[in-house]
Amino acid sequence: MTDASGSCLLRAADLHLSFGPARALAAASFTLRAGEIVAVVGPSGSGKSTLLHCLSGMVVPDEGEVWFHGSPVHTMSEHERSVLRRTRFGVLFQFGQLVAELTAEENVALPLLLAGSRRRSALRAAAEQLDAVGIGDLARRRPTEMSGGEAQRAALARALVTEPEVLFADEPTGALDSAAGASVLRLIEGAATRHGTGVVLVTHDQDVARVAHRRVAMADGRSTVDA
Repeated sequence: MTDASGSCLLRAADLHLSFGPARALAAASFTLRAGEIVAVVGPSGSGKSTLLHCLSGMVVPDEGEVWFHGSPVHTMSEHERSVLRRTRFGVLFQFGQLVAELTAEENVALPLLLAGSRRRSALRAAAEQLDAVGIGDLARRRPTEMSGGEAQRAALARALVTEPEVLFADEPTGALDSAAGASVLRLIEGAATRHGTGVVLVTHDQDVARVAHRRVAMADGRSTVDA
């Protein structure tokens, strides 16, 4: 794909992070623009997911900086970072991590409810988002009543229901067959194209990485940009 244009949404510089004696990140850097998909690639243990966790504020680096729209994520409180993920970031994990006791509609509405929306309006927005990802007819089903691809679409709907400026997708197709994975990738591409969402796509699959405008290769906690 050709490179995307847009203003800088997210940038990180000189990130260092260790878990005890194990070094996870070593001087890693990153930038993301509006409407851009950046694939973070590399073998298992290279620091891909750790970089995503720092960029999204799930983890605070030992050293270095993470900025979102000029605000320093690395100095925010845990509460401030949590609010950021609920309102302006969306997160999609490999296994979806839907709440088993809730229906698809209730799972998708959850971020809105946590942000203070009324239940009726949250469920209405959830139903619309489920329609947008093509599983509106499964709104009342629970995760155990859906296929892996359907559940991952529901998880993507949950990540997108707040209309996030950045979507973090950590191996989003890793647990899916090729057809279901391709469907989820098309939906992620659509979010970037139609809504200007910046996407951080962590993957070890080179075929998945081909949807990206740029790649950041991770090795031993260090990042190398492949423009």
